[in-house]
Amino acid sequence: MKIQNLDRIPGLYVNSENSSLYLTMLLDNKTVVGYKEIKLEKSLNQNTVPDDCCWGIAQVPPFTSNNSQSAIIVDDFKHLLVLAGHQSSHHIICLPHGIYIILSNYFLC
Repeated sequence: MKIQNLDRIPGLYVNSENSSLYLTMLLDNKTVVGYKEIKLEKSLNQNTVPDDCCWGIAQVPPFTSNNSQSAIIVDDFKHLLVLAGHQSSHHIICLPHGIYIILSNYFLC
């Protein structure tokens, strides 16, 4: 799995074996409540830790200026990584566990 611009993703880490990526999940854009893990193998399995009640979000800032403050919302870590590889002018937000409501305090930068 090769993706460009991964360094744009705040809170993204890779383990020492380069076999898994970890993305911190934030509440109120500042409190870490868990993380998403994706295995960098053919299956690209992903987990959320803790697997219940991790109601944070992951966010990638826009690559270019975003005067409208628009965002693309995805429900899958793999989609967030693919979109982060493009030079988008939109925020990219990943919501775990089927969250459908986003409070405005998530967007305070």
